[in-house]
Amino acid sequence: KEGSFWSVVLARSENITFRNYKQFNAMWIGEDDGIDVCESKNVLIQHSIAISLDDPYSTKTWEQATDISQKWYGTPQELRNVTFDDCHALTFCGAFKLGHGAMTPQYDVTVKNSVVHDCGRALGVEPKYGDRKYKNGFHNVIFENVDIESGGEDGWLSVLVESPGIGNPPLSNLVLKNINIRNKGGWKRSSTLMGFDKNNQVEGVTFDHIYLYGNSEPAGSLAELGIINKGHYKNLKFLPDRSHDVIYRIEAEYYNSATGSPALVSNSTGNIIDVQNPKGCYVTNILKDNYLIFNDVDFGSYTETLRLRLYTLQAHSVEIRTDSPDGQLIGKLNIDESRKNSWEDYDVALSRAAGSHNLYVIFRTISGSQPAYFNFFELRNRKFLDITGISPETSPVKVNIDESIALKVKYIPENAYQKELVWSIEPQAETTVIGLTNGIIKGLKAGAARVKAVSVYDSNIFTYIDIQVVDEYTRDIYRIEAETADILFGKNYQHKEGIQKGAVNDSQDAGGQALINTWQNNYAVYKNIDFKEFTTSIKVRKEFPRTSKIEFWIDRTIEPNGSLSGGTLIGSLVMENSMTGWGLYHDFEVPLVGASGVHDLYVIFTAAGTTGTSQQFGGVNWFELTRALPSDFKMIKK
Repeated sequence: KEGSFWSVVLARSENITFRNYKQFNAMWIGEDDGIDVCESKNVLIQHSIAISLDDPYSTKTWEQATDISQKWYGTPQELRNVTFDDCHALTFCGAFKLGHGAMTPQYDVTVKNSVVHDCGRALGVEPKYGDRKYKNGFHNVIFENVDIESGGEDGWLSVLVESPGIGNPPLSNLVLKNINIRNKGGWKRSSTLMGFDKNNQVEGVTFDHIYLYGNSEPAGSLAELGIINKGHYKNLKFLPDRSHDVIYRIEAEYYNSATGSPALVSNSTGNIIDVQNPKGCYVTNILKDNYLIFNDVDFGSYTETLRLRLYTLQAHSVEIRTDSPDGQLIGKLNIDESRKNSWEDYDVALSRAAGSHNLYVIFRTISGSQPAYFNFFELRNRKFLDITGISPETSPVKVNIDESIALKVKYIPENAYQKELVWSIEPQAETTVIGLTNGIIKGLKAGAARVKAVSVYDSNIFTYIDIQVVDEYTRDIYRIEAETADILFGKNYQHKEGIQKGAVNDSQDAGGQALINTWQNNYAVYKNIDFKEFTTSIKVRKEFPRTSKIEFWIDRTIEPNGSLSGGTLIGSLVMENSMTGWGLYHDFEVPLVGASGVHDLYVIFTAAGTTGTSQQFGGVNWFELTRALPSDFKMIKK
């Protein structure tokens, strides 16, 4: 009771069993972990309860030089065959957490038949503080029959590779089976499935019968589970696999974000029970013009109908849009007063509903009171058409030196579901003429080249696109001082002042001004920027405190609540944490695609890699556009 540091440390031990262990630590003392299993084998922790501010149950592996393990007996060992069975956790931090040390490998760790009562994050596999010396990673991790009463502010799941070189892969064969999530959490940061980078990916993740909010049908996608922070993983599997079901239901309470303050009401105990669908929850407190956003909804090749399950309170309409509140209207429903005060199914005919999109369900009404309760929606008559052929949309394609262009193909049939392609230059000797990245070519020198596009679904389906590189323009460099933004918007994670103008700490611009204090989804707007005939790239002079991303958009719409919608993404710059010089300013450059003429430029700051959304991304001194001018212009620098 009231441990002031790690309460129980099992270090370099074998064949250990702890039963009926109870721990009641303070919720105001840091580093008061419960049981830390370190570099040990054949360990069973069974029938236990642990309450602490810091992690109640964790596994760790260290190097001999690590401060805490310097005087441990023997040499660093791998961790293998550790089981937590029938354990109860309550904490401010990670309830069951693997990996904050990851110096040596960890194999065969199981958490089963256990309960998370409250936490910062419920289940965590977070390889961090690793050592390239061992390079064996984490393998065969199982969470089975776990009840999560609260997922915590950082979401119910945190799979986050935070150190490079731990192993290749750093994590493999992660299985989550029969997980009952009563509250998925994530009000501060969404759940995470993130490898370190493209060379350090998480390999093999299975979600086997994961249930939310008491619903009888398991979730079928990462978005439904609230796993929004994602990237650098492969071989993902859901059981059962509902990805190609003709009828696909998504519960309203699975929404990923919303306007207003929607509330969840249990369908078994609420005042208005949907007797035909008694499981799960329904969403209330949806007011005039409020909308719910469901990420990554897959319409397949096309979906004919969307069915809404609503309890109508007054006459209203529902708009179904994709990708933004003013995005493509794919369906609309009008409900009159005659259908009030009962749960009913409403079918909405859809048009141009194909592929994967963020879905916006928008409620419109004349009065300010709520129009309806919302239980679920279903994609009905969802079709998946196999690809049979591809052909170039244009060939030859003309590109200027330093210009970047996204290549396009025509699919047969047009709405074929399998649209993933592998791109290559034919033959390889022509790589001196163009560069090629994921279907985007960049002119390098005048000449001819050919690109091959092959279907991932069927390697016998391919086409060629001829490329002609020309040199018809001169260039100028146009600098935009970051602090000259026309609009600044955003706060920090504590909802206090975010992006702002301030003094720059740049050795190349001592005493100057810059944008500082950039946080998640902060943005700056620069009006009437002239991209000339086209702009080949943008260079950013940025302070580097940690991995982050800047997105460059044109012509977006600022919603009343400050969020952005619409527009065109012309470039994305990720600054990896391999950069040296913490806190110093560096130059970063990224190609732009589709930037020409005069537009408003939107610069949006977001987290990337292992950086959390509650961390600051540093300052920006200036941006430089490399623009193409007709050949009779001379090189200019403004």
